[in-house]
Amino acid sequence: MAVAMLLAAAAASASQPSSLEGFQPLSKIAVHKATVDLHGSAFVSATPALLGDQVDDE
Repeated sequence: MAVAMLLAAAAASASQPSSLEGFQPLSKIAVHKATVDLHGSAFVSATPALLGDQVDDE
């Protein structure tokens, strides 16, 4: 009896659409309005291992 109740509850919850279905929080960020502010003391260090081989990806 308990198993049947559990299966019925699982089936009922699976058939109802989630309130978060289709919600994309990152879509609210206005990327087209982003600005870049470079600092003179900023730098990037990249090693050959990080950049990978010089072989073309064909």
